[in-house]
Amino acid sequence: MITHVRLNNWKSHKDTSFQLGEGTNVLVGPMGSGKSAALEGITYALFGTLPTVKNRTIKLENLIKNRPNEEDSTEVEVGFVAPDGNEYKVRRRIERGKGTVYAELRKSDGELIDKPQSTRVTEHVSRLLELDYDLFERMIYAEQNRLDYFLTLPPGKRKENLDELLGINKLENARKNTTTIINRLHDRRRDREEDVQELQEDEEIASLSQLEGELESLKKDMENLREERKKLEPKIRKVEKRMKKLEELENKIQASEKNITEVNASIRASDRQIRQVKEELGEDAEVSLKKLKEKHAKLKEQREKLDEKLEETKSQHESHSSKASELAGKRDTIEQQTQDLSQEIKRKSEVEEELQELQYSKIVKKLGELKNQREENHKKLTVLETRIKDANQTLEDLQKAETTCPVCERPLTEEHRQELLQKKRGEVDLLEKQKTELENKSSDFKKDIQGVQERKEKAEELQEEVKNLHDLEKELKEQEELLNSINSRVEEAEEARGKVKKDLEELEKKAEELREEFESVGRKIQQRKNLQDGLEEKKKLENKIQRLKKELQKLQDEYNEKEAAKLKQRHEDLILRNKEVQTEISGVKKLISEKGKRVESARKKQEMLDRYEAEVKSLRHGARSLNKVKTALAESQTTLRRQIIDAVNRVMNNLWEEIYPYRDFPSIRLAVVKRRGVSDYELQLRDRTGSWSSVEGVASGGERTSAALALRIAFAEVLIPHLSWLVLDEPTHNLDSEGIEKLSLVLKKRVPKIMKQLILITHEKRLESAVSGYLYRFQRDKSEGGPTKVQAISTS
Repeated sequence: MITHVRLNNWKSHKDTSFQLGEGTNVLVGPMGSGKSAALEGITYALFGTLPTVKNRTIKLENLIKNRPNEEDSTEVEVGFVAPDGNEYKVRRRIERGKGTVYAELRKSDGELIDKPQSTRVTEHVSRLLELDYDLFERMIYAEQNRLDYFLTLPPGKRKENLDELLGINKLENARKNTTTIINRLHDRRRDREEDVQELQEDEEIASLSQLEGELESLKKDMENLREERKKLEPKIRKVEKRMKKLEELENKIQASEKNITEVNASIRASDRQIRQVKEELGEDAEVSLKKLKEKHAKLKEQREKLDEKLEETKSQHESHSSKASELAGKRDTIEQQTQDLSQEIKRKSEVEEELQELQYSKIVKKLGELKNQREENHKKLTVLETRIKDANQTLEDLQKAETTCPVCERPLTEEHRQELLQKKRGEVDLLEKQKTELENKSSDFKKDIQGVQERKEKAEELQEEVKNLHDLEKELKEQEELLNSINSRVEEAEEARGKVKKDLEELEKKAEELREEFESVGRKIQQRKNLQDGLEEKKKLENKIQRLKKELQKLQDEYNEKEAAKLKQRHEDLILRNKEVQTEISGVKKLISEKGKRVESARKKQEMLDRYEAEVKSLRHGARSLNKVKTALAESQTTLRRQIIDAVNRVMNNLWEEIYPYRDFPSIRLAVVKRRGVSDYELQLRDRTGSWSSVEGVASGGERTSAALALRIAFAEVLIPHLSWLVLDEPTHNLDSEGIEKLSLVLKKRVPKIMKQLILITHEKRLESAVSGYLYRFQRDKSEGGPTKVQAISTS
């Protein structure tokens, strides 16, 4: 049972909520008011689709409200009670351009069951209701004007459509599909039999044993070659080990000879360096290192004393320079300040002249006079407005007066009234003209006052501007006196700096001469040290070359050149044989690979032959089994149709008295009839004589609707016994007034005894009387694109 519905931005619904209960619930309203949209919202919430969406008549985003403004998304929520007795609510959201973006299923207490994928939520809802969308659409949801859909189908189409409605067509489809599969199995078996014959004639399968023997022989040859290679490897390593020792000895000899050559070169380089140093020292080459160091120390002492005097003179120069720079900086600052003051005084003097031209006192006097004139004009205007109001009131009183004059309280004639009215109107016109002149004067006064006020404000600004002019002139005079004093001190500082600079230049020259002599003696000391070190190094190199020659002779005595040649030849022979074995292994490996591929190919063909033979056997068995299934499906189809029709007829006859309590047609049935050799369904009524006749031939509009309703309820009861729901959308198609009244009575009094919940969508206000549950009226201003408005109507 559906318990509540909430629609947000769904088609014509802005924000609609309503409840549903047991019995017949009626949603009534004019065409286009949003009733069917509410039903579509229930369907979409439960199953995530609609008939118009499923057959691609519209897209999901077309369900989003787009008038008067286009919304971005829509959301629907439906509460329902499942067959297990628990209440749930399902909610889904659609976004424009994205489709369904969210879905969830919860229990009524808020416990989450599933989210956010729409498909999973739909599957969960279907399991809870034990009902999928197709069954809901066929059995529960009767679309607009389709309650008697079965009766409107032409003969010959009813069987096809009703079998589809009842699901019987699935058995016929399965039988046809089974026939197709059997034919395909026969075709497949014939193809496989041809494959088996082709493989049985293949020579490669016949030679499989011989190929496997040849492959085994090649593998043994491969093992022998690998064994020989395994024995060669230690022999090669042994020879290489002995060769390595001889190579190491040979390398040592070469290294020793290289060292001797390098030492001889170092001795020759040392001789060249000694000669060069002696040439650079000249006469000082014979002077002792001690005397050179004493001379160097004396020169160092002289430099230190001169450096102290030089630093003192530099300090004095920097002091005089700093003082001169500081005074020059102050002078520049004062000069700039003096210039700035002169410019400011000049500017303020010009402002003072402009202020004198404005004549501030006259401006203030003029402003007062204008304000007084404006106030006087305002008083006159107030008096005029009062007089105009009084005159207008007198006019109004004259127009309303009947026998007595409101001005002089004398008897009033129509001639006198018109005379007074004309006079008063002339008086009002004159007053209005005077009022206009005064208003124009007020506007002129406002402009004049504003102009004078602006001049007054400007004069006050200029007064403020020249307030400190005399102070600035005094300050300028003081700055000029200070500048003269600073200029004198700058000249004195520059003279002192020039004198110290001359002394500093003489000291720097003397210091440079002393530095050059000091560095020259230092270089000679270093050269004298280099000469002594060179002589000592030469002696060490001569001793080292004697030792290296002895070591070389020892190594040459130990090295055996003939043994080295034999070992080299032996190594080459072993390496050559190893390569030959490797080549033979590669050849045998290639043969094994080729032979293996042939064996593998033959084995695969043998396996394919075995598999195809088994498949042929399986296909024969499958075809025989499917023939049995085909026969069973045909029999099941006949049996199921008979059982469903018997069940539908039992239910219809049990509820027929409730739906149709008249005696002219005491029974109803769904029958299978044959016309021109073709079976078809026919809904029949039995009259009081016991004769059965087609509903189309004997029933009125109301009887026809009752019969169609009974058939619809019976289908729902038989195929969905656990759900006692029925949804009817505009069921009054082709019904006259009497038929509508009878349908209303059936829906109110009889259907609730059979179905737990019925939801009725209608534009017929006469069906409001069918309510036994909830009644809602739907309204909407379609011309303005307004939203649907839902009003709950009390049925008590």
